[in-house]
Amino acid sequence: MKKRKSPIHFVAVNDDPMILQAISSIIKAEGHKVTTFEDSKKAKSAIVDLNPDCIISDLMMPDVDGFQICKFARSQPELADTVFIVLTAKPYEFDVNRSYEFGAHGFIRKPLDTMTFFKKVERIFEDQIELGFWGVRGTLPSSGDDRLKYGGNTNCVAMQFPQDRLFIFDGGSGIKKLGDKLMANGRRNIKGRIFISHPHWDQINAIPFFGPLYRQGNEFQILGANRGDMSIREIISAQMDGVYFPITLKEFAARVYFRDLEEEEFELDGATVKTTLLSHPGKCLGFRIEYNGRVVCYITDNEMFFKESEFYNPRDEDQLADFVRGGRRADYRRDLYGREIRQQGYLGPFLRVQGGEPGRQGRGQNALPLTPRPRPKRRRNRRQAGNRSPAAQGTRQQDRMHRAEGRRLVQPLMSAACRRPAPAA
Repeated sequence: MKKRKSPIHFVAVNDDPMILQAISSIIKAEGHKVTTFEDSKKAKSAIVDLNPDCIISDLMMPDVDGFQICKFARSQPELADTVFIVLTAKPYEFDVNRSYEFGAHGFIRKPLDTMTFFKKVERIFEDQIELGFWGVRGTLPSSGDDRLKYGGNTNCVAMQFPQDRLFIFDGGSGIKKLGDKLMANGRRNIKGRIFISHPHWDQINAIPFFGPLYRQGNEFQILGANRGDMSIREIISAQMDGVYFPITLKEFAARVYFRDLEEEEFELDGATVKTTLLSHPGKCLGFRIEYNGRVVCYITDNEMFFKESEFYNPRDEDQLADFVRGGRRADYRRDLYGREIRQQGYLGPFLRVQGGEPGRQGRGQNALPLTPRPRPKRRRNRRQAGNRSPAAQGTRQQDRMHRAEGRRLVQPLMSAACRRPAPAA
């Protein structure tokens, strides 16, 4: 893909003049250049000389349709770095797959939403990945004033790729909110992968509440470690047995299939997936996703022993360090009393992003669905404040320091861009 320059040169091809006018107005308002064509035959003969950065083309057009323009553009060496985006009202999955087979980089469906259109175009053009933190807690979901910043849901992290590929890590209570969001957005024909780190309840108990599993046309693969004589399919099915839950796997309208994972490496949807065994009761996996020069590691429950322990093994630390090597580190967890603490070692919900440009602010940098509300201030009178013992006040001061340290560690991770690194000048 081309190194981004300003302004970006777009070519828009559409036989509807109103759509062309809307596309032109939106792109020019963002400070970029656009060349429009109502005649797809003229567009095909002109795009090589124009050598645009991005082509936005309709599918259904007289004389030359969008598939033909895409195939032609992909066959021209001069346009090897040009991004091709399909814009169409056709709802069929066949057309989406066919577009990608011809070399399209992205697919946008009409009607054209003037508020979100350019954001979608930019996401495809820059090959952005969006990370959504829908649940970051362990053991049990909880609510309360002290849960407003990071939420109270158990583990669920989602990776959204430009070609609408969706990776979901763990099915804790956060997956319910993710499913609600996808359904509210009208997403159909979703193809997703659900990676289960281990089958404890806080990682899987909300999978039956994931709405897209009950919509026909969607397709999900659930991948996770087996438990010796139990496959991942049997594990997920067991918690939906009629005794424990009134709905079984047979009620899913989506196509759902399963894959048992070991410590291995494989290709999936254009990404490289690597797994590693973690130190946790039963079989627990950590995941490393490599995609176009970027790396995301998802490491959750992993008990690392201190040097004073008889179970300490430095080899465990070295293996995990090698697995996530090269990324930036942010460790965060809470103790039994809900206090945020920094822990040396790899403990608690941990996610590492490697690549991109940390600290750089710009469009799409903070595309995280987690939007914490401000915590309400509590007024306390002097008498109540004065009744505290010095020990209690010291403990409260330590808690504030722990919270500040936790925020300092987590904030760079949440604000980092998960996008293709800019090429060297």
